[in-house]
Amino acid sequence: MSAIVVGVDGSAEAAAALRFAVAEAALREAPLHVISAWEVPATAVAGAMVPAIALGDFERTAEEAAEQAVVEAGRLEPGVQCTARAVHGPAAAVLVEATGPADLLVVGRSGRSRVAELLLGSVSRQVLHDARCPVVVVPGAA
Repeated sequence: MSAIVVGVDGSAEAAAALRFAVAEAALREAPLHVISAWEVPATAVAGAMVPAIALGDFERTAEEAAEQAVVEAGRLEPGVQCTARAVHGPAAAVLVEATGPADLLVVGRSGRSRVAELLLGSVSRQVLHDARCPVVVVPGAA
């Protein structure tokens, strides 16, 4: 059975990717795996210790994005089997790792951090080059 992976971060672009992924999972009768990656931005740690509470905030935000995506997936297509994980690490690397057993990866065109996109390149651009399965990049609402 095919599996679909979708990356979410709580952004409008990720919501569009989720809607596409849920519809595709229903069409294929495939399970949907929601992944939200989290890490502490380099600017937050440059020259300063980041309190443990701040680390927990990044993780909690990713967990909430993943949990909300599962709720939304169930609302959109109640028959789709959906799991979610918040994973520590750079979003592109985490999503590429998840493509090993996947048949499709779905991501939004861009996510929350425009600064990170300018400095590091977008997650969608990075996964297009490294994913081990086809990738769908869903544009946000126009």
